[in-house]
Amino acid sequence: MRWNKKPPVKSDKTQTIRSHKRGVVGYSRKTALLEEAITQMNAGKYGRSSAALKELLALDPNNMEARRLFATLHLRLGSLLPAKHAFDSLIDEAFQRQDYWLAESLLREYLASAQRCVPFLEKLGIDLSGKGRCT
Repeated sequence: MRWNKKPPVKSDKTQTIRSHKRGVVGYSRKTALLEEAITQMNAGKYGRSSAALKELLALDPNNMEARRLFATLHLRLGSLLPAKHAFDSLIDEAFQRQDYWLAESLLREYLASAQRCVPFLEKLGIDLSGKGRCT
């Protein structure tokens, strides 16, 4: 029986895992920033998530996943106008690529927060012309 052996501290384990990932081939700064943004957003630390996403988008402005997370972050913060612009851009790009599943997913995500956004309802195929406004 070992008397002087201490159980590993949880933070030590986390550090080991993180350092291991960084050593894996193909693991890049962009991947690390994306993971950091997701982790911080899920923890409710929106400022830290925003900082990671801004850094990632500075490295790769066309990163769809980062742009969608940033749009979602705006929704969670209640900033409907910036969120609408971000989602609108992503939706238009999805339609251009004929990725209708993604376009529908983006529309529904935004409409969960702003149910009466007529332009998005129309894009989704719901005809409510003249009823409600989009923020």
